Amino acid sequence: MGRRSVWIALAVLFAFVAGSLADWEIQALRVHRASAELASEFPHGMPEASAKRIVSAQYPRHTEYSAQDCEKWSHLTQPSYVARGGPCILGIVETGTTWWGFESAVSFTLIFGPDDHLAGLQVDPVYTFL
Repeated sequence: MGRRSVWIALAVLFAFVAGSLADWEIQALRVHRASAELASEFPHGMPEASAKRIVSAQYPRHTEYSAQDCEKWSHLTQPSYVARGGPCILGIVETGTTWWGFESAVSFTLIFGPDDHLAGLQVDPVYTFL
C-alpha cells in the first residue's frame, strides 16, 4: 500500500467521522427545537380542551389518560412524572434519523390539574439505534 493510498484512506475515514458528527449535531438541534416548540405551544394554565385540539391536529402519536389512569401511569412509565390530580396526555414527536440508523425524538407529557388546566409539561429526549 503506497503513501497515496494511505492518504486516501485517511481522507475517507475523516469524511466518515466528520459526517457522522455533523449528523449527530443536527439531530441534537432538532430535539432541542422540538422541545422548545412544545414549551411554547403548551403554556402553563392552558385549558385541557385547547391542548387536546392541538395534540389531535399535530401529534398523531399520543395517548390521553383520565385523572385516575394518569396517576396510575405516573408510577409505571419511564421517565416517570408527577400527576397533578387531573388527566394527562403522553405523546412523542419524531425528530429524525441519521444516515447510519440513529433515531431521535422527544417524548412529552401534558399534566393537568383537577381544574383541567395545564399544571405541568415534561419533555424528554429519546434516542434509539435500530
